[in-house]
Amino acid sequence: MTKINNLKLRPPKGLPADWEWIGFGTAWDEIMLALNVSSQVAEMLLNGLVATGNVRADGIDIDECKIVEFQGKATLVSGLELREWLSEVSRSPRRRNARDQMILSKLAEGIIPGNTIPWKKFCDSIRDGCNGWFSKGKPAMSYGDKAIQRAVNKLRDA
Repeated sequence: MTKINNLKLRPPKGLPADWEWIGFGTAWDEIMLALNVSSQVAEMLLNGLVATGNVRADGIDIDECKIVEFQGKATLVSGLELREWLSEVSRSPRRRNARDQMILSKLAEGIIPGNTIPWKKFCDSIRDGCNGWFSKGKPAMSYGDKAIQRAVNKLRDA
């Protein structure tokens, strides 16, 4: 069972119970924030992503469902697939915890800033991996060298 908005809901048939499902409203919000678009555009994008099979939705068989029947048929979409798609197309930085996850994975691989790799190169690789650039050569908020260095030190101490 997956918890969604404090309700226990069963995942669609054939998908694992630990699949992360989010409501359409939450999905629209994430699209609006990541792509800086209106709610109408976010809704159209989400419907298109589900219709093309890029993002799974409960209750939708894309081989059987017609576009006119689509509206309101599904209530949940795969949060994992949506966020993966957004990370590929969005120029906005990913969430801070994505930055920290990338830092942890690099540390686990033995890539130690200031030791096995220069800090500048390490920070650039974190920004590159998380879309952490505001513009060319200018890091987004929470992706500056000092912010990344603080995060590395905090994660090492934890």
